[in-house]
Amino acid sequence: MPSLLSRVSRRALPVLAFTSLAASTTLVVLAATGCSASADSASTGSDEAVTSAKKDAGSDAGTSDAGDAGLAMSCDVRDYGAVGDGKTVDTTFIQAAIDACAHHGGEVHIQEGVYLSGTIVLKDNMTFHVHGGGTLRGVVVQATGDGGALQASDVEGAYPDLKPWQWTSNSQISNTQRALVFAQGADNLHITGTGIIDGNGEASVWQGDASTKIVETLRPSAMYLLQSDHVTVDGITLENSAMWTMVNMELTNLAISGITIDSQTGRTLDGIDLLDCQHVTVDSVKVTSEDDSLCIKSGLPIGVDDVKITNSTVVRSGVANALKIGTASYGPITNVTFDNITIGGAGKAAMAVEAIDGSNIKNVTFSNVTFTKVGTPFFVVTGDRADKPSADPDLVGSIDGLTFENITGTSSTGGWGSTFSGMEEGGNTSLISNVSFDKVNVSFLADPTLTSVPATPIEYDSTKAARAVYPDPGTLFGDVPAWGVYFRHVRNVSFVDTAFTLTGNDVRPMLSGDDAIGVGIPASTVTFIVHTAPGAPSLDLSTGALAISGATAEPTSAYALLPADPLGDWGHVGPALALTASKTDPTTYTGTAVIPQGATLAYKAIVTENGTTTYERSSAGNRAATVESSPTSTIEITWQD
Repeated sequence: MPSLLSRVSRRALPVLAFTSLAASTTLVVLAATGCSASADSASTGSDEAVTSAKKDAGSDAGTSDAGDAGLAMSCDVRDYGAVGDGKTVDTTFIQAAIDACAHHGGEVHIQEGVYLSGTIVLKDNMTFHVHGGGTLRGVVVQATGDGGALQASDVEGAYPDLKPWQWTSNSQISNTQRALVFAQGADNLHITGTGIIDGNGEASVWQGDASTKIVETLRPSAMYLLQSDHVTVDGITLENSAMWTMVNMELTNLAISGITIDSQTGRTLDGIDLLDCQHVTVDSVKVTSEDDSLCIKSGLPIGVDDVKITNSTVVRSGVANALKIGTASYGPITNVTFDNITIGGAGKAAMAVEAIDGSNIKNVTFSNVTFTKVGTPFFVVTGDRADKPSADPDLVGSIDGLTFENITGTSSTGGWGSTFSGMEEGGNTSLISNVSFDKVNVSFLADPTLTSVPATPIEYDSTKAARAVYPDPGTLFGDVPAWGVYFRHVRNVSFVDTAFTLTGNDVRPMLSGDDAIGVGIPASTVTFIVHTAPGAPSLDLSTGALAISGATAEPTSAYALLPADPLGDWGHVGPALALTASKTDPTTYTGTAVIPQGATLAYKAIVTENGTTTYERSSAGNRAATVESSPTSTIEITWQD
């Protein structure tokens, strides 16, 4: 696989020019304020390297003699003219501090106060530190269009178009063009502190109204990091973004830890987006977002690899998905882990995986996830939407290797059911393969308004009708033909110690499928306890043996998913289940069998003495029982006659 950063010459094109203090002015301010500089033992580059770095950055403005000497500088933005009173626009002064400190391990400090700013651009080999009590807040622009409409010229002065097409053909640059904090080609960048970066996205100018949506290209993200290596973001709070909150595009060796995201007011406010990133750790973050909260995407052939998201909390994903791969999904997405995640709410799915633009998604694990107040637990889909870089070919992807382990939760806001749906088009099938559920215990919400099982949903193919629908649970397929999980174009699904339960009444079966091969079913290890009534001579089993056999009284389509049934005949105990007498009570007999959950069983008690059946009674009425939806279940029967 080619290096992510080798796809583009990150410094071959000039960095955007922003209004800043002239170099001579910066030097005067530095000398007058006594901005500190210290020897950097880790970076003592030659004059040639420094000169090259200046040239690569597109300008040598703002670089001090201390920087040229390879010294690490510590720069307080107030020493460069920033006021931090929440009224003065400090963009120019903050940028001057960044330009002075960049490239040699310098530190830029945002101290206590509220610093209004437009776009600032971070550089290589620096730390941007926002102290507790300090806030970098996005400046609010004024809409001057007809009827108060926001137009590009209104935004350009404070948040200029970053023109990311200079560096990348990523399909997602059509959405991400402006930011409060921006970096491109900034290796060894550290963003730290316990302060706040506030996008001021609650301002009405970014909101529009029911008839006027402010397009994404005009709204700035709180933070946008592009094509950089060895980046850390630690401890800060990002809030009130006007667009996707934290955009990480084409980064390698990214570490995000201990940050808080809170962007709830407005449209398309994702939490953390990882686009075509490799070697990423996200740990101990807390996200509240109106749109997708923790989201992995691809808009380039390079794709995503080696991402670990751990020990984190999604407080709320308002209208969307808590943990998501997609929607943008062009390049391969491999080796992704979500572990030890708590989800407090999501309008759509707790966990979503989408390969709809050509991505081959492999080896994805969701483990130790708990959730509540979500629309549905799972949403997994392939398709042919074809959102891609313009010069790259159309692709149809697949999903192979999904693991759900130690998952517990309640679906309480949507009665659609969950979907695992591949796609068939023109005789070719985009499959979902090798899915495992291990120790999964989730509750689904019924849709009591249904009077019949819904028809097979549409294929998410290249037809105009399909592409016109956004691929979200409830939106793309509506109610699917199962209250639990509907499988289509799926191969090899296993269930171990797994239980699906239903809240409410629903006419649909727990599971159903089309072109679903090798799909198991949640099963229960049932303990049968049969008591014989005292004084019933024909049931005196002290000299005999008792066996139970049975079959489903009401088979459903869930029991017809497999060509081969791993449990024997669907819903059957087997030819005969021998029960053994209790050591303490000779009139009580027990035995266990593995039965599909939800099966309604009828029983037959058979007493055999000396190889001859001497007693046989069939169950009737309330003696029939339904296997509980749990990994273990008990059925207890007393035979009266």
